[in-house]
Amino acid sequence: MKIILSTTFRSFDRSLESSNQMDFLKSINKYSKNIDLCVTQFNEKNVKKKIYENFSGKIFYQNIKPKNYKWSHSEVFKFALNRAKKKRYDYIG
Repeated sequence: MKIILSTTFRSFDRSLESSNQMDFLKSINKYSKNIDLCVTQFNEKNVKKKIYENFSGKIFYQNIKPKNYKWSHSEVFKFALNRAKKKRYDYIG
């Protein structure tokens, strides 16, 4: 089964948020052969670096400069959906 997981992260500059996000990355890293990570960011800090350091699977990354919104799940999912069209996945999450 091949999964594309769409997500976004907050900046890795706060200890509690950073710790929780690192736990998430470590938990999915066990399945990195089956999961491709599709990350949309909205100018958050240190995200790309932390993801590439802590996830060994395939990563699709985009950074959007927000205009009138802080973040948008529709933008996050749209990016993953467009990536999924280019390759066959069993599940988009």
